[in-house]
Amino acid sequence: GVDRSGLNGDDLQKTGKGHVMGVQAEVDPDSYIVGLGHPRCGTLFSTNLIRTCGLDVGHERKGADGLVSWTLLGEREKVPWGHGLGPLASFKRIFCAARSPLAAIPSIVPENRRPRSIKYRNRILLTKSGKYLQYVDNPVALALESYTRWFALALNHNPGVIFRIDRPEDDAALSDFVGQPLKRAAEIHTHARPKIRFDAFSLEMLTDVPVGVITQTLTMAERLGYPEDAETIREICGI
Repeated sequence: GVDRSGLNGDDLQKTGKGHVMGVQAEVDPDSYIVGLGHPRCGTLFSTNLIRTCGLDVGHERKGADGLVSWTLLGEREKVPWGHGLGPLASFKRIFCAARSPLAAIPSIVPENRRPRSIKYRNRILLTKSGKYLQYVDNPVALALESYTRWFALALNHNPGVIFRIDRPEDDAALSDFVGQPLKRAAEIHTHARPKIRFDAFSLEMLTDVPVGVITQTLTMAERLGYPEDAETIREICGI
């Protein structure tokens, strides 16, 4: 009995508000840097870190050298905001920005209340996997369901690097990937919306998340390099 009428994203293209069509500027798929990820999980930070070495990589807008945006996983020219690239199969330099799932929950919960963001993810997930996000009445479950399903799309593209933004030791791998030394500094802008957080989140809320979502979260935490999160979730949920 959940009303999904506002969640399917069918009206996304009709508004045109703040909408930028895919820019047709030629990019070379052999050399263009493509960054994937999930909303509120480090695409902005990784963009700004790469920019420290002088490369023109854009966040949600095409730079001469690359584009980092979670919307790229739709593989469409038209995206809710910024620029799209269309199909990603021909791109050779793909990385994925990642963030600890437990740390990301308080940021993803309010993100999921942004209609254009959740509608776009729902439309893409329906197209690629046959169903919308299911747990619309459980904010923590919805956050983890989106996290696991959207990152699964990213990993399908076999990124050359999974860059964990919360692990400074990953900077070297990202440096090797872009071919330039990167310098993490305190002033690098990270949080796109630092004041919009679900501060009520507690680990105990994980016990109310359906076991199927928990199982998927454990798998994704391991795949992205967060075994500590997986261990915490197992302890809390008694798995």
